[in-house]
Formats: sequence, C-alpha cells, structure tokens
Amino acid sequence: ATTILTPELSPDGRHLVFAATTDGKRSLWLRPLGSLTAQPLPGTENFFGIPFWSPDSRSLGFFAWAELRKLDLAGGAPQT
Repeated sequence: ATTILTPELSPDGRHLVFAATTDGKRSLWLRPLGSLTAQPLPGTENFFGIPFWSPDSRSLGFFAWAELRKLDLAGGAPQT
C-alpha cells in the first residue's frame, strides 16, 4: 500500500512534491501538474518533516539524517 502525505505546490504552480511511503520506504515524489505520473526523487529516502520549495521553484529543501538538504531539480544528488 502507498500512503501520500504533505503535498506542496511549487511557487510557479507547475509541480507538486509530496511524501509517499511505499513498501515501508518513505521518500519524496515529484509530479508535474500537466502529467498524471509522479516520479520518486533519488536521495530523498529517510527524509522527515515537510519539504519546501525555493522561491524560483528550481530546488527543494528537506531534512534527512538530522541534516538540512537541498535538491536541484535539474539533476544531481542532494547537497547538505
């Protein structure tokens, strides 16, 4: 079963990020509003709290492993 929590709309209104727990693993997922398909965001496993957007909608902030992390949606691993 999948549980979806804390949906957050990007400031530009183009994407939705949300937490999902699938098979006991919690991570962040991203869905463009023009699509019905969401994709998991690599490197967001074990996050906690509520994810938040940068003002320009290009990156996400979240907490994982007691650290603040930033994920650039253009690609790459999360930065501490």
